[in-house]
Amino acid sequence: MSRTHDTPGTKGPEELRRDIAHSRGELADTVGELAERADVKGRAREKAVQVAHRVQDGTPRPVRQATSTVVRAGRDHRRPVLAAAAAAGAAAAVVVVRHRVRAGRRR
Repeated sequence: MSRTHDTPGTKGPEELRRDIAHSRGELADTVGELAERADVKGRAREKAVQVAHRVQDGTPRPVRQATSTVVRAGRDHRRPVLAAAAAAGAAAAVVVVRHRVRAGRRR
């Protein structure tokens, strides 16, 4: 006993298979889009790269060259750079402490 699918509104097996395949494709696309939206770390990284490129494009060439020279020198001579950074940090701490002490005397 075999049924025919000539009744209006009913679909044959091939048409159902095509519908299912189409639905699976749409579902895969939706899942992919949701995965991209959920990847906050990846989106932040991408945004940081875009901002870095924008900053680089807006920075004059001599400034970029000087910056890369300073960075290279810092990598080659780590101890003097660390010593200078420590001295700058100590100087900043002294300024902050003095400011707080003077502000305390004014009260």
